Amino acid sequence: TRRSRHGMGGLLSVAQHVGRAIASEDEVRQMVVICGKNEEVKAKLERGPWHANLRTRIVGFVNNMDQWMLASDIIVTKAGPGTIAEATVCGLPIMLSGFLAGQEEANVTYVVDGHIGEFRPDPKELGARVSAWLADTTLLSMMAANSKRAGRPSASLDIATSILDVMTTHGRPGSPGLNIPETPPKEG
Repeated sequence: TRRSRHGMGGLLSVAQHVGRAIASEDEVRQMVVICGKNEEVKAKLERGPWHANLRTRIVGFVNNMDQWMLASDIIVTKAGPGTIAEATVCGLPIMLSGFLAGQEEANVTYVVDGHIGEFRPDPKELGARVSAWLADTTLLSMMAANSKRAGRPSASLDIATSILDVMTTHGRPGSPGLNIPETPPKEG
């Protein structure tokens, strides 16, 4: 997979191919590209050119990714676990463009085997598949439903609760914060 200093490797090529593939003579479509801190790619994408019926919004780093996801029909991303978790909470079909070897490979399997999305490392093929998804509302709905079922919106709270439960019921004597006496020891 390609790597970049900031965010999703190959973003420029992926965005250009998706834009070309989903542009339609028959209907107006919209594509949002979030470039993060990659100002060079952002500037190139802002210059276009884009099809007349493709409304593009090119943005840099955002603090409200959840809102962007909720406004989307599909997400195209690399196989980062945080993004996949957020996308499933939002019920988004996920098109994976790449992964970090050794760290994110299992995430590809999770998405593909869960019928939440696909993995297409070739940008031209990826764009064609995204276009096919948009044309197949049944497939898109099925992947969205699978994604939503896979989402765990309270995962962080559940993990913290489990850790606290283990700490308070199975703590070792003398461990910081564990087995704290109900009354402070008497000084003497």
